[in-house]
Amino acid sequence: MQEISGIKHPAFRDAAALTKEGARTESGCYLAEGEDLVLQALRASSDIVSVFALSAAAVSIKPLCAARSVPLYTIGTGLMTKLIGTGYETAVTAVAVVRQRLLSEAELLALPDALILAGERIQDPRNVGVLVRTAEAAGCAALLLSAILVILLGIVPSQSLDMAIKAASIFGG
Repeated sequence: MQEISGIKHPAFRDAAALTKEGARTESGCYLAEGEDLVLQALRASSDIVSVFALSAAAVSIKPLCAARSVPLYTIGTGLMTKLIGTGYETAVTAVAVVRQRLLSEAELLALPDALILAGERIQDPRNVGVLVRTAEAAGCAALLLSAILVILLGIVPSQSLDMAIKAASIFGG
């Protein structure tokens, strides 16, 4: 566990850049915000690049990060605000940088009776968090988004619900 006290730290700078769509597309990563989502991602098979947490949240996150060799950085509330891209303090106490995963059409179709939530023209990254939590609570196997490209089981670029499965085969390999 390493403490970060400024915005110039390379890991922090890379993570903070993910609030911009271009950086998410280029890096193939996104931010999972909130201690619960970070813990779920650490317990799942998600490919986590790094985790940033306030000191209090780091206590519960540290063992899972250590077990998976995921770098854990502690930051203050001011840096957390900068990391999630809001101009104000929020209740977010932890953020994970998660690598996106593409699913092929065959992988999507192999999911038996899978419930898939699709969103289109999502522009605000904070709305993605709401959709991820909703999809997880509903037991969705996947979440398809056209703008930010996040899926609980991977990433599938699509312009509409009708194109989602075809896009999976084009972009998913």
